[in-house]
Amino acid sequence: MALLSARQVTKYFGGLCAVDNLDLTVNEGEIFALIGPNGSGKTTFTNLATGMMAPTSGHIEFQGTFVSGQRPHIITQMGLVRTFQNLRIFSSLTVLEHVTLGHFCRTTTRVWSNVLRTRQVKEEEEKVRARAEEILAFVGLLDRKDWPARSLPYGQQRLLEIARALATDPRMIMLDEPAAGMTMQESSDLIHLIRSIRDRGITVFLIDHKMRLVMNVSERIAVLNFGRKIAEGTPKEIQENPDVIEAYLGKGRRTA
Repeated sequence: MALLSARQVTKYFGGLCAVDNLDLTVNEGEIFALIGPNGSGKTTFTNLATGMMAPTSGHIEFQGTFVSGQRPHIITQMGLVRTFQNLRIFSSLTVLEHVTLGHFCRTTTRVWSNVLRTRQVKEEEEKVRARAEEILAFVGLLDRKDWPARSLPYGQQRLLEIARALATDPRMIMLDEPAAGMTMQESSDLIHLIRSIRDRGITVFLIDHKMRLVMNVSERIAVLNFGRKIAEGTPKEIQENPDVIEAYLGKGRRTA
């Protein structure tokens, strides 16, 4: 069943067409990757899907509901969440505090309840903390929960971004360059983490330039070039597609 679908989506920045008449479907429960050269429109599409910007034309649906032009926090509440290519880490917060931030869009308490420190607020805070610790254990950061977030090595800051996104209880997570700056071992561990996220019932939308990661973890891949989709298929089909080899993987390169 389609969870996310884009129909004839186009985005112009002045005279530059960043996304060109894109049709795309991501099915529930799959690991889907969107790849392409730098500037091909991958992050722009992620921004369109998550409400960071509106398309010039076309529309995007999530769970059958139009999300084109919706505000980001509304889309997050619907269950579609993303990480960012450029890390968004707050230097004043601990690792645990970062993950608890992700729960705020799902909490039910109101301003006056927080001011008065009602029993409901206290109970919810305990649940949020326990859930945050469970997520940190899941991504392998529980033993660093009290560390200042900025003190984490770069690869672990990437994991913290994923943990914060998971704290929103999403149905789909869009990972924008999650392996950037990671070591080979960290990238290998990320493959297992992405599969574990999917095994929790969360659909994964992946953007990354590390082809070994993409080809090993993805079940289906779409390829953009100059904003247009030039191919879609399984990892094997993508690696053998001559248009992809020419535009992205490089001539003569048929394996990850």
